[in-house]
Amino acid sequence: MLDSCYLVGLVLEKDQWHDLADILSYQVEKYDTYITNIILSETMNSFQCLGGKLCKEIYDIILETNTLLNINDKRLFDKSLELLYKYDASIGYSDCTT
Repeated sequence: MLDSCYLVGLVLEKDQWHDLADILSYQVEKYDTYITNIILSETMNSFQCLGGKLCKEIYDIILETNTLLNINDKRLFDKSLELLYKYDASIGYSDCTT
């Protein structure tokens, strides 16, 4: 399961996680990888500054190289909110859904 911080770090050379994401990518490519629709949205928001054309290219690559899991379940969203509350929002809502 991939997270937006890994994907953003992999693409943006100036991102704080770029070096680590680059190192991890050699391990990650050995496995089947998954991304949720929520993480995809969070990731794409981070690339907004790159412009529409580049965003589309990144989007296409993400969906070609990962299996998309569509999360649309109110019970899961409620549980995610419980986790958010339990940890006093120190974990982001997107991460709680994952």
